[in-house]
Amino acid sequence: MRNNAMLLSDVEAAELAGVCRATWHRLRARGRIPAAVKLGRCCRWNRRHVELWIERGCPPAQTFTEILSQEVRRAARTIG
Repeated sequence: MRNNAMLLSDVEAAELAGVCRATWHRLRARGRIPAAVKLGRCCRWNRRHVELWIERGCPPAQTFTEILSQEVRRAARTIG
């Protein structure tokens, strides 16, 4: 895995999460992982989002989206 990559392939994201690629895709189909970024036909995952998702105990995607929104608001208050 490239340690400095900001966007991860399914294989890299699964490895970071400690699961196999097939499990990663099953979790995706069930709405359990962070949203992917579509690049043409490819899907990539934001490294920081995957790391934060793991830190927060791997919540469902919808819950994680709410967590990200809170993080963004908190950061905006700190900056602004």
